[in-house]
Amino acid sequence: MRRRGRRYGRHGGRQLTVLHLPDGSIFFVLALMFAMLLAGRSLAGLQMEHALAPAMFGVSIVIDAGHGGWDPGMVGSSSEEKEINLAVAKALAEYCRAAGAAVSLTREGDTALADSKREDMEARVALCTAAEADIFISLHCNSYPADSSQHGAQVFYRQGNTAGETLAGILQNALQEELANTDRSALPHSASYLLEQLDIAAVICEMGFLSHAEEEALLVSSAYQWQLAWTLFCGLVDYLAQTETAEQSLACAFPPVPAVQAQSGSVRQIFPFAAGYRGQPARLG
Repeated sequence: MRRRGRRYGRHGGRQLTVLHLPDGSIFFVLALMFAMLLAGRSLAGLQMEHALAPAMFGVSIVIDAGHGGWDPGMVGSSSEEKEINLAVAKALAEYCRAAGAAVSLTREGDTALADSKREDMEARVALCTAAEADIFISLHCNSYPADSSQHGAQVFYRQGNTAGETLAGILQNALQEELANTDRSALPHSASYLLEQLDIAAVICEMGFLSHAEEEALLVSSAYQWQLAWTLFCGLVDYLAQTETAEQSLACAFPPVPAVQAQSGSVRQIFPFAAGYRGQPARLG
């Protein structure tokens, strides 16, 4: 990745976050700590999981809402995949942007990127290349009407793409731990044009099965869509924290900001790259 990284470690029983900041940013950090104290945040005795997600600061992330426009994707009893993909993509983008990432969405409405499937896929790859992405995540929903008992989110990567495989594994673990409704494992995908064209940390996340009645009901729920986005966000932070190396950096040991039912923009006003801590998500939109 082009920007300096951070590393997480343990110091005095507390997780340590290392963050590279430009000259003069120490004043911003001190101001943040003061604001946290004014808000009643205690700095004592708190175990840190995500220190305001600094690992994501400056990362270029492309979030691909699969299908769109003339291409509905999978169709459930009362849903279309393209709508669910877009809702989760927008929520995930909100979290990542609040954490300081440079986020590009392949689409922000019910539109395809071209008139044919091949051209549409090529346009998504071109957008990813133009964004100089560090991470690419394509969101989809699965369906298997022949066996409606099939359920659970699953992440795929391209065989031989080490970064993609690592990211897929971490995201799959996050889905298992946070949602507790999938026992699937991350797997290589043998027939994805998108993954074949990208050499960065690129994955496809199938968020669940529209052919499973209970899972479809979850996937069309706004609350669950935000929970999915939060879970993927936590996984992205974990991936960046585990794979980055700090060089010229500043060590920060902030406690997490408790999740809140935030008004629009309120979290960003407190800390532009804070999304909260691992737990119940704060809806930022």
